[in-house]
Amino acid sequence: MGDRPSTTNKLSISSESSAVTIGREQLKGWLASKLDNYFSYDVGFQRSLEYLWGRDIYRQNAGQLYHFGEILAKVLDGAAQEANLEQNLPRLRQYDGFGERLSEVIYHPSHHIVGRELFGSGMLSAYKEPGNNLRSLSLFYLSSQNGEAGHNCPIACTAGMIKVLQAVGNKQIKNEFLPRLLEEDYDLLFQGAQYLTEVQGGSDVGANAVTADLRDKERGIWILNGEKWFCSNVSADLALVTARVDGQGGGTKGLGLFLMPRRLENGDLNTIYIRRLKDKLGTRSLATGEIELRNAVAYEVGSPDQGFKNVMSYVINTSRIYNAVAVTGNARRAFITAQSYAQHRLAFGQSIIRFPIVQDLLANMRAETAAILSGTFHIVKLMDDLELGQTNEQAAGFLRMAINLNKYRSAL
Repeated sequence: MGDRPSTTNKLSISSESSAVTIGREQLKGWLASKLDNYFSYDVGFQRSLEYLWGRDIYRQNAGQLYHFGEILAKVLDGAAQEANLEQNLPRLRQYDGFGERLSEVIYHPSHHIVGRELFGSGMLSAYKEPGNNLRSLSLFYLSSQNGEAGHNCPIACTAGMIKVLQAVGNKQIKNEFLPRLLEEDYDLLFQGAQYLTEVQGGSDVGANAVTADLRDKERGIWILNGEKWFCSNVSADLALVTARVDGQGGGTKGLGLFLMPRRLENGDLNTIYIRRLKDKLGTRSLATGEIELRNAVAYEVGSPDQGFKNVMSYVINTSRIYNAVAVTGNARRAFITAQSYAQHRLAFGQSIIRFPIVQDLLANMRAETAAILSGTFHIVKLMDDLELGQTNEQAAGFLRMAINLNKYRSAL
């Protein structure tokens, strides 16, 4: 005799199917609850800016921040996610169909959708005048809530390049390159990069071996030879490069700082050879590669015997404050994501946000995010005060220490 269908089994399958449907609906509800404006819902950030700027200046900038926060949440969040899909990651194209060298990086269209808005937001053009770090980095904080997005590292590198050229660049390279670095039009602007790391010299920068030989003393033109091991934004229009100057000695004292263009004055490619792109665990929509320099043309930035000092004072310090602001934005997004998920996820018949251990975790996340934001933006405001001559030497000394300690602490 054949087995009769079990009514109990039918009910079990039906119950299971219903539970799965509910689970999917919970996830859909969570995704639908995503913020539609990163700025308008961030009351703590608003109050911090109003305190640091004062009410009048805050009101002058709030409209731009509100508009940018909406674009980031409604448009760029999805584009940034699309650019990070495996099939959309950057790829290297070495030669064209005729065998001519290109050494170019091909990006997915979503990468440029994000870049057009981020670079066009005014966060870099703000540096045309001193005392605008708070304005620039407020925009950067909001953009960091979409993760690295393939552009936040290039933006930080470009900011460092702007700072060092403004501080120690000669008149020629300022006139030639600063306008394009400060440009807001994505199709016209120059992006910056920093090529400091070599395979034998990571944190030990004094072990770097790329050489620099003077070609034209009057114009400050040098020729660079050697290898750089980890070059983020490897297709950048301009790169800051450390190289060893003959006669300056060993270690960091022997390093000069140089500005290396991707293309020469006549439009030809500089002799920068991209060997390969790195297969990284993170920041994958940002192209990072290994390069070889074969008599590459570069311009001195400041006095060659002050190269390492200028790198640390203007380039690395800028990168460190950008890193801390990026972490602050990442932390804010992580908290918002965790909180909204806890509100929508059901377990044991109720939202998990009702469980004390979840509430404790969320409270800690919120407190740490608030602390990082407060400390970091206090430092940013101090940077503005220093640039505008509104502080003293004691505060300047504190700033030199605080930037480094804050970067370390915020990244933990």
